[in-house]
Amino acid sequence: MRLHFVRHGQTPDNAERMWQGWGGRGLSPTGRVQAGRLAERLASREFTRVLSSDIERVLETSAFLGQAVEVDARWREVHVGQWAGRRIADTYAEHPEVLEGLRNGDDVRIGGDGESISEFHDRIQGSLRSLLDQHDDGDEVLVVSHGGVIGGLTAGVFGTRWPMSPTAPLHNTSITSFDVAADGSLSLTRFNDDTHLDDEHVDLPDFLRGARRLRLIRHGESTGNLSGAWEGKGGDGLSSEGVLQVKAAAASLELNEVVSSDAPRALETARLLAPEVRVDEGLRELDPGSWEGLTFDELVHADPSLANRIYRGREDLPRGGDGETWAELAERMRRTVDGIVEESDGDVTIVSHGSAIRAYLLDLMGLGWAEQPRLATMPNTGLAEVLLLDGFTRLHTYGLAPWRGEDVAPGR
Repeated sequence: MRLHFVRHGQTPDNAERMWQGWGGRGLSPTGRVQAGRLAERLASREFTRVLSSDIERVLETSAFLGQAVEVDARWREVHVGQWAGRRIADTYAEHPEVLEGLRNGDDVRIGGDGESISEFHDRIQGSLRSLLDQHDDGDEVLVVSHGGVIGGLTAGVFGTRWPMSPTAPLHNTSITSFDVAADGSLSLTRFNDDTHLDDEHVDLPDFLRGARRLRLIRHGESTGNLSGAWEGKGGDGLSSEGVLQVKAAAASLELNEVVSSDAPRALETARLLAPEVRVDEGLRELDPGSWEGLTFDELVHADPSLANRIYRGREDLPRGGDGETWAELAERMRRTVDGIVEESDGDVTIVSHGSAIRAYLLDLMGLGWAEQPRLATMPNTGLAEVLLLDGFTRLHTYGLAPWRGEDVAPGR
């Protein structure tokens, strides 16, 4: 089962940085353009079910989709009480203890008479459980809702609570998608995807406007991806489809310089993406040791006990008995990426690998091998972006690959 969540289009209150909660105005002219672009993007998609919050700005966004929509008040934004209609900066200036409490992860009650953080968290988790109980494997459900709701669900996947999320604020009409496992747990496949918008219609929060961008790109489809063989530092490079994927990405991204892993599939990707390429072997994929070149079935047959301890028991042991652990990969990637960022005074683009990128991002969130299913592997040429500003590090986007001609289903 896959769940897709969309934040509503921009409102005048968004543009003026005001609290909305359960009130607020409808869409602004920019918000209506955003909703129209979203509708164009999703026009060819068929969802098992489409749900919408009952708040005006969300209902107006949902109406653009031209599909049958069920209204469900449980997907409302956090209730902000008497702060509704007030500027966010003014309320924090008057109540600095609230802002401090939010930063500390305290169970603050928003507006004094709105919802507490725990009440809001419990409400959206209850809404999620109810939704999952009503659907089966293979269903795809779209929910049009609010930034706090989607941010809260994402925070929950990574073991935190809104607003103390490891992710950046969501853009208006962005798409965030989750795969649902058999036990009901969620895996983030795509986050904050607003690639249906141009820069003119993206409103980045004021405090993030000066942030540097760290882009992490997974290599194009490789010959090993086609065969299912595990490629560590080796492999034969890109498949013919992989070359086409990278060329399409290059035309969209227009990059001048990238830093790449030295593995053939990554290096070939990098050289197709940008005229200037620097190589750093610290960006390599997880070293599988003696499992190099084996498919999953072959490595299980070669050492069923070790494979069972790693993939069922979630023990972080050296792959193949003589390769790397996940923790070693995360530490290597963190050290390497930090060094690359420190050497640059601007944005940075890195070409690496599926597990290497996931290990780096999960490590930023304080998560390791046991939690790695919470973040899905990006599709080939998928893009993730991290915002860096004065010690503020947040996942901004994940799993974007519009150049592949897909809409909301990466990796399928």
